[in-house]
Amino acid sequence: MANRHLSRSVVLQTLFERDFRNLSVEDTREAMRRNAQEAAPNGGDTPFMDELLMGALARQKDLDLVIEKAAPEWPIERIAPVDRNVLRLGLYELLFADRAV
Repeated sequence: MANRHLSRSVVLQTLFERDFRNLSVEDTREAMRRNAQEAAPNGGDTPFMDELLMGALARQKDLDLVIEKAAPEWPIERIAPVDRNVLRLGLYELLFADRAV
């Protein structure tokens, strides 16, 4: 699996875990470290994962607004946790991530 693809998978897993367990930001970061160690002990791009995770968390309200405007019949809490986090992560990369990296 490509390094960036694996890193995105780890971040997605962590965002899902945060939603499911209602984790704080610090607990979410710790969960990502654990998930990265389990899924990608030698293959993850840690700075990239940190940037994606913290960026998606910092912009979550903005991302949720975009999702709700695009799907007004689907309030954010009605969207399945995996689906809403895939949308958040993808939108974060499209709208806010540093494309130069």
